[in-house]
Amino acid sequence: MFEDTNSSGKHLICDFKNITNIKLLNSKLELKLMCKDLCIENNYTILGEIDYEFHPQGCSFLFLLSESHLSVHTFPEKKHLAFDLYTCRQYENNNVYIEIYLKLCEKLGTTCQQCEYTIIDRTFLSTFSKKVEQKLQPLEKVEPNRNILENDPLGFHF
Repeated sequence: MFEDTNSSGKHLICDFKNITNIKLLNSKLELKLMCKDLCIENNYTILGEIDYEFHPQGCSFLFLLSESHLSVHTFPEKKHLAFDLYTCRQYENNNVYIEIYLKLCEKLGTTCQQCEYTIIDRTFLSTFSKKVEQKLQPLEKVEPNRNILENDPLGFHF
């Protein structure tokens, strides 16, 4: 799949601000359905998902995609939604990602002028031209706090 390229895909990072579709912003179910539709429209395969609803408001969720991942975190009190999509798809240009961004702006009831997005080209090769001399001291080994891991409120089991 990646034999003829140095690209490992693109990473779309969005901050949607001044959202007016408050009903959507406050509905974890509707937001997840919106993102599932986005995955279907772009032929992304959802392998798994996890979500969490905060009280009194807000939610986070993550879709594990065969192409990589999609994540959302809401800040209803700020009328803000953070969106992250990374795929290993090899598109000719950024048009697919820009279309996703514009469509989400419309659904969330905001404008692209009020929001921000970044598209990062992910590569297998280092883009740094200089090597940084390492002067770091090794850290001491730290054992995890098993009580925290065993009582994880998000339901992760380690």
